[in-house]
Amino acid sequence: MSEADAQAALKKANVPTATADEIVKQNKKSQIDGLRAAEAILALLALIALPFTRGIPTVQPGAQAKPRPSPA
Repeated sequence: MSEADAQAALKKANVPTATADEIVKQNKKSQIDGLRAAEAILALLALIALPFTRGIPTVQPGAQAKPRPSPA
């Protein structure tokens, strides 16, 4: 819900201005907190998925593979 929509709904519900302002402020804060939590979850999923990328081919099918250097 956008800030303008929240303000309009609160005004329509005859909520006092000070209370409405605080509700909108808390709504805005909770939206930011939700975005941060979603970003953290995506980062965690990316880290979990990273080890599984070792099986991705490094050469296209049909192309001749170059020998990998031996580990030192």
